[in-house]
Amino acid sequence: MSRREVRYFCLGVAIALCFILGSMYTSSCQKLPDNPVAPDILGFSSVDGRVNWSWDAPTTGTPVAIYIMQVNWERADDYVVFGITREYHSITAIGGDKVKVRVAGIDTAGIQGPYSLWSEIYAPPGVDIERSIE
Repeated sequence: MSRREVRYFCLGVAIALCFILGSMYTSSCQKLPDNPVAPDILGFSSVDGRVNWSWDAPTTGTPVAIYIMQVNWERADDYVVFGITREYHSITAIGGDKVKVRVAGIDTAGIQGPYSLWSEIYAPPGVDIERSIE
């Protein structure tokens, strides 16, 4: 091998090592962020016609900046509540209507995680809980 060929060979090996070590570094040291994970709904309480739902903040995934809550009424249109900044939210019960909710987190990058499972159904006193909400 000539001196020139040796130099090119060494340069090629050096570049290959940099490439291999660089990819090993980024795969082991640099983690891409996860999405927020679904919160766990703890349950609800009812006081004076207001239903208070609470949930656990996710402990994995990216940190949640705000929550959104999907509300499903038995006899009314569903709607979504945006911008909830704590792990609970209250809504006013509509006379005699059953309701259930689910919650999702949104991180600071604006990425929404999956919704939680639907909550247990809240039914005002005297309303048959066995009738299902579609």
